[in-house]
Amino acid sequence: MLQPSARVFMVTDYSPEWSYPEGGVKVLITGPWQEASNNYSCLFDQISVPASLIQPGVLRCYCPGEETG
Repeated sequence: MLQPSARVFMVTDYSPEWSYPEGGVKVLITGPWQEASNNYSCLFDQISVPASLIQPGVLRCYCPGEETG
């Protein structure tokens, strides 16, 4: 998990544990984030997607699609 300052945070847990390659699946991630005013993002492999703080300690993002093969 990255913030604008490029700090890395430790993930406590996440769900779901897998996704279809088409992407678009909602991912909930728990960890130490607390500040609603921060711009959070999640990294899937090397793809960054925006994340929203939905309550203290819980981020929501949507996984990107991935080419199969």
